[in-house]
Amino acid sequence: MKKRVLAYVLVLALCAGLCPALAAEGEEVFQPGELWWYAGLDTLKISDDQGASYAELPGVQDYCWRTGLALNDLVMVTPLSGGGVRVEAQGQWYDAGEDRLKAGDAFRRDYSADEVARALAGAVPTPMRVLAADSGGVALGVREVRDTPDFDLAAEASSGQYFPPPAQSRDQLLRTADGVTWDIVDLPELTGIVDGWYDGSAFHVMGYETGFRSVDGLSWTEEPLVYRPSTPLAADLGPYHFELVRSESPDAFGYEVYIMDTVSGDTGALLPHMGQGIRDKGMEAGAIQAWYGPDDTVFLAVYDRYRMGQLVVCINYPVSSLDWVLANQSVRFRTVEVQADNGTIRLGTDGSWYLPHGLLRDDGSGWKRVADVPWRVNIEVLPYNGKTFMVYDKTEGEQHLYVSVDGLSWTVVDTLRPRDIRAIQYDYVDYAFAWTGTEYIACREAAESPHGMMGSSGGWWYEGNTSVYFLNEQFQLTGSHDFGRLVQAVGFYDGAYYAQVANSDGGRYGWTSYKEDGSEFEPKAFNQSLGSTLYRSADRESWEALPDIYMDLEQIMVAANVPLPPSAVPTGDPAKPLRGVAQLDGWRFVLAEGTRWDYDEATEESTSYFGTWVYLLKDRAMDWVELPDLRHAILASYITPGELTARYDPDGAVRVTVTDLYTPSMECSVAYDPASLDWVKEHMGQLGYRAGEREEQNKPGVADIMLLELPNGERELLYRTPANDGQYMWYDSVPWSNSITLLPFSGKDFMVLDLIDGKVYISSDGVNWAEATGDWIVGKRQKAAPQYAMTWAGDKYLACCRMGTAVDGVFQGYDDPDSGKALFLNENLDLIGSYDFGRLISEIGYQDGVYYVMTGSIGWDEASGMFNKPMSEDAPVLWRSNDGVNWERFDAFQVRASLVRTR
Repeated sequence: MKKRVLAYVLVLALCAGLCPALAAEGEEVFQPGELWWYAGLDTLKISDDQGASYAELPGVQDYCWRTGLALNDLVMVTPLSGGGVRVEAQGQWYDAGEDRLKAGDAFRRDYSADEVARALAGAVPTPMRVLAADSGGVALGVREVRDTPDFDLAAEASSGQYFPPPAQSRDQLLRTADGVTWDIVDLPELTGIVDGWYDGSAFHVMGYETGFRSVDGLSWTEEPLVYRPSTPLAADLGPYHFELVRSESPDAFGYEVYIMDTVSGDTGALLPHMGQGIRDKGMEAGAIQAWYGPDDTVFLAVYDRYRMGQLVVCINYPVSSLDWVLANQSVRFRTVEVQADNGTIRLGTDGSWYLPHGLLRDDGSGWKRVADVPWRVNIEVLPYNGKTFMVYDKTEGEQHLYVSVDGLSWTVVDTLRPRDIRAIQYDYVDYAFAWTGTEYIACREAAESPHGMMGSSGGWWYEGNTSVYFLNEQFQLTGSHDFGRLVQAVGFYDGAYYAQVANSDGGRYGWTSYKEDGSEFEPKAFNQSLGSTLYRSADRESWEALPDIYMDLEQIMVAANVPLPPSAVPTGDPAKPLRGVAQLDGWRFVLAEGTRWDYDEATEESTSYFGTWVYLLKDRAMDWVELPDLRHAILASYITPGELTARYDPDGAVRVTVTDLYTPSMECSVAYDPASLDWVKEHMGQLGYRAGEREEQNKPGVADIMLLELPNGERELLYRTPANDGQYMWYDSVPWSNSITLLPFSGKDFMVLDLIDGKVYISSDGVNWAEATGDWIVGKRQKAAPQYAMTWAGDKYLACCRMGTAVDGVFQGYDDPDSGKALFLNENLDLIGSYDFGRLISEIGYQDGVYYVMTGSIGWDEASGMFNKPMSEDAPVLWRSNDGVNWERFDAFQVRASLVRTR
């Protein structure tokens, strides 16, 4: 059985000569000055200027559309006397029995010389992208050109080939000296153009296999492939620096272009027409370039990241306009993040959204660019180590470390760089250096980062990641200590060396590991959950493991809770604590914010609505269904839901009423048949979390509680226990108001602070709650902005508080002396002991029979009767005590602060 397919192939016969200047060995080539051509899907395009522009031959597309002919890249042109051409199309059909294409019907059309000339008169220029420009007016560009090699029409038609030889495409290097006329640069050894730039003294063009260098763009010498030293997101031309900046303004989201001088790092003037052009074309900006044009002008172009040269915004600016804008409209438009600071000099980067542009330096006179740096564009500034600044070049295959005392002159330091670092994008080296006063202590991690769709692939882990290193001022290695496990941080404090070492074997992401000679380690899985241990040494050789408190400080210490402000509409009525909840027998209705959708079957369109709507809860607090009838009523009534009530109508219907937040006289309601509500509870429901901010606490094996934010500032407390099958439930009744906050979990009991009356409620199981009636806690009820932290110490609470006085609702400051005391309370929160530090306490903790207290920098002032006296001691200060009476300074906080981490 034969199946005929109209897979016509346009074939044009053209006698193409060989041009040695553009030919690679064994390739068909383009003959300058002759007709070039190639076929698209349904068009045939020709060029008589070596690909600078292409014109479409008329009639071909109409024929394709009429017959369904799909064009491939098989083309041939036959020259006719008088300058015309003959276009021949050979139909083909597929013989399934022989599994091959066979020649079918033929098509032919002759074009006169006048027809060819008219077509060429409408030729469209080939898109070009400018690569680089110098300050003298010379610029380089690149465009992709196409032509089709000659072939034998009859042989191809009968060969049975499924895919004929394609049209050739290649990158064409161009040069201009006036910004208008572009000439082809003959570089036969340049196969493809990957990138190009001007480094201030010479042009560089990188191909697929080799690179080329030229001072003037005319005479070229071959050079090895290298990465560009600058970002494509900025361009320098003469006295100007142009930069692409991501705009976060809701009115102009996307990209903006700024003009700056070549020195400043944070000051420049907006060029609004460039940004507007980018947004109008919907571009994802990927590169910017500037070059001089005629009559004292500058061309400025921004290219799309994915369609380089195909999509571009280009404006020709008079030099006088740029000078005026730069002089009169420059403002500080960016905040530079300080990444290293020695107290006199600060370093940062003028980073973009995905790639730093370059290094910035501020010596007190403002942010300036650092010129003549030895690295390329992708850098990371390491924290100041106490002696020198450091910059890590993250470029693939480079990955060198550079050091400087002044942030201007830089020296490469590769002492800890793996010898066989691979030139692939996933390999990295992270460094950590700390100056001890006489030498450096350092560690490094070199590995292959996770990658792939799930970010989980990887496999290379370099030898040497398990050691601490010691280097002199010249960065010569003077010693090391191998812990056998990943070293994550190093530090030096009060005459001692410190190293944070992972408790797990293996690499950070569980990779297979390799030695520097390429031999494989035994693969070991890395378990991050095992944490790490801090080691200390006085002599660099003997190391002792320190107590867990050093690494577990965050888990042990509890901060004094800072409550949220009271509800916008507090009622303080225990009978009706939540205005956004209505309970009627077995039905519970709640207000919650969210986006809901209505579908119109007539128009087949959906409409979304964001607002506060009414939901019916099922048997669990997080399982609900929205009631659309009430949403429509809310929208029709133009009210802002503030309170929810439910009652029975005389006929037995359940009426749910929504009252306006600001005007209680405005309301809307819907009456529901009880049976329909029961059916909804039984058959419908949206599983998942309710909207709103939430805070959760857990008492293992006993209960979890969740404080859920409701509309209008109210908060509802929910609970779950093993008996609830892991589902959150609501309380049938609660003793507190609608404005509450959770105190930090004490390790023993849950605690709720009522922000309306200052009462504290305690629960050991998350279900049953009782008011704390101790004299001390009751005496604090009238204080303003009360903040508490409590941690159970086996037989009593260690606690701290912060509170003061408010006048007409304005907080006056902390005037309660207890805010500076370590407090000991019994289970009912009676005061049974205290220790006065005389300064505000921020955190407390307890572990293994030891009490911990963190004090800040503000002390008690007797004259004013408030905590407002600056303390001269270092702050914060961590204290510890075994008995609550005798306290000593503990260096865990300062030691932790001294650590420098690799990642």
